[in-house]
Amino acid sequence: TKESVALFLLRRARSEAMLRALLPPQSNIRFKMAARAVLSETLYQTKSLDKLLFTEGYLPIMMPMTEYDDWIDLALNHLLYKAKMRKILFTSFDLCVLLYPKEIIEKLLRIPNSIIQINFNSLADPKIQKLISRLMRENRTILMGTSLNELDRIYRYEFDYYTKSATEHIPIADYMTMLRRSNKFWMK
Repeated sequence: TKESVALFLLRRARSEAMLRALLPPQSNIRFKMAARAVLSETLYQTKSLDKLLFTEGYLPIMMPMTEYDDWIDLALNHLLYKAKMRKILFTSFDLCVLLYPKEIIEKLLRIPNSIIQINFNSLADPKIQKLISRLMRENRTILMGTSLNELDRIYRYEFDYYTKSATEHIPIADYMTMLRRSNKFWMK
């Protein structure tokens, strides 16, 4: 609601060009530009929303960080059926697990063609461990990542620390399976 999709895409393209210019000429660093929309009552009405789709046609959305309300069900239904966003990537789903009642989490997990992204720093939470265990048994893809919304946090990000921390809280085989599936998804 802050700007049109067209303006956002223009701003994002400029940022991508600036970032690519900073990379060494023979760099093999790869990245993909994406967008994450925060679910709102009117998100489904956004013009050109389909231009924000990511790998395999997924729309990355973040659930509102508020007490769960009835408008959220309606907004998701509108997004899925009126806007025809058939695949949803729930980003930072660990925050939903911490904020929303269990029955709402169950409802969100039943949405067909949805993928769950969980932040590494939440793996120590028993609720998240239980969710991961369940999703692994259901053979669901869990995307591992982190919220790097601020540039200075990127420089402090230590993948080895998160790997060690994760394997202290969940079985190493589950962790390796999650990473493999996550990497396969992000590489597409």
